[in-house]
Amino acid sequence: YTDVGVLLKLNFTETEMTFEARGAKIIRGEERIDLCPLPDVFENIPADEYELLAPLSAKAFVEEDKRKMIYLEKDRFLNATEDVWNGYFFSEEPDGYFKGAHMDFSIIVPYSELAEKGEWKKSRLEKVKNYILRQLD
Repeated sequence: YTDVGVLLKLNFTETEMTFEARGAKIIRGEERIDLCPLPDVFENIPADEYELLAPLSAKAFVEEDKRKMIYLEKDRFLNATEDVWNGYFFSEEPDGYFKGAHMDFSIIVPYSELAEKGEWKKSRLEKVKNYILRQLD
């Protein structure tokens, strides 16, 4: 999931800052970056659509963190039980996240569970919805 992303060209003047977003794709092996179309998720998302899609996005974020931790600590997390994951996600120790911080999993994990209600299916932003769903594969 890290092979395609967004590069921001920042433009500074004495009075303002603007940016241009450009799609980027990492070409592995050759170790170069090519320009490509912006990812489907790079879209203006109205508040009502955000409310529908945010729990699904949180779920994708949690699943990505699980993949990361399985990679970093295979012995601990490869076949981890829910208790092991909860111990990690709800820990305030250094290997976990800190209470009230921007990535506080004690907030994100319960919020991600709202995706099970399926409200995200009502979203009209099909490309964005499908982009998030691909993150869950």
